[in-house]
Amino acid sequence: MTLHTRPATNPARLGLTLLMMAGLTACGGGGGSGGTLIGEEVARELFTQDGVYRVEWKSNLVDEPFTLTRDGVVVEGTMTDISNSRSQFRQIYVSNSEIKHTSCGDPGIYTHTYDLEDLLGGKFLDDDPGSPGTCPSQQQSARFAKLEEGSYKIEAMCSGRLWGELYITRLGTDLMYNGGHFEINTTAQQFPNINATSGVCGNIYDIDVHYQYDQTLDSQLLSDLGTDWKEHTISVAAEYAGVLMEIDIDFSESPRVAKYTISQNYTPAANEVHVYFTSRNLDSPEDTFISVSATSGTVDITEITQLTARGTYDLQTEQGAFSGEFSIDLN
Repeated sequence: MTLHTRPATNPARLGLTLLMMAGLTACGGGGGSGGTLIGEEVARELFTQDGVYRVEWKSNLVDEPFTLTRDGVVVEGTMTDISNSRSQFRQIYVSNSEIKHTSCGDPGIYTHTYDLEDLLGGKFLDDDPGSPGTCPSQQQSARFAKLEEGSYKIEAMCSGRLWGELYITRLGTDLMYNGGHFEINTTAQQFPNINATSGVCGNIYDIDVHYQYDQTLDSQLLSDLGTDWKEHTISVAAEYAGVLMEIDIDFSESPRVAKYTISQNYTPAANEVHVYFTSRNLDSPEDTFISVSATSGTVDITEITQLTARGTYDLQTEQGAFSGEFSIDLN
């Protein structure tokens, strides 16, 4: 069992919170130095309404060219990004200078505070010149559109080309997450038994990005830049009796209805999953939590769609046994 202080946020998870909505950037954004926003009144309406929202990020880029500079080396290549991910966040509009976003993510549920003018004037795509597949800020733009009441679409553009679409749907004005069921029965002493039917949220990530470089890179630079970014994950979190609990189930490919065995590697094989649990007292700092990984057992996925997931698990960890069931419904 490990006591953690939060590391740099996984950009997959960060990207599906408001920071992707407003900044689409792993490095923060804001401050009015970004690209062009089209549909400002729609954006203002979206950012100033309380509620629980669903976020869907869709990208279908094939052989998109990029140029970056890392350690003085100019690197050129292409990026293929086939992603379709769904998540949730809770928005509380206090004032133009205080918009609170509580995202359902790893590890658990955590809060960011934004300024409306920074959101409207911020960056829309990551313009880190040392990362593959990024767009310079001066070439960025975003188009906001209202599809129907409580339903919005954001098109993220780079040099006039569509890089991805973000669909945001308000699920309700009740600020309590109410997206499923999460049960944990455990013998691990620092983890509680829970049976939550409210305060439950979830994410379904399907991210598959591949980078192809036009030149031969030395081994260290290639390792730093990477060639693939894949995340196929079901995560479920619940606020229950003063404790925040989460299960993350990582797959090697898009999850399907099947029984999986446990892999202790972060990159499981086709019929395996990597599973870990996190726990944090709600009155403790958001960046401090306890984590434990499964060492053996099975996970049975009994339902999986674009917006729903259901399953059971029977697992062993170094700290004790975990068993139970989960379901999430992002409709």
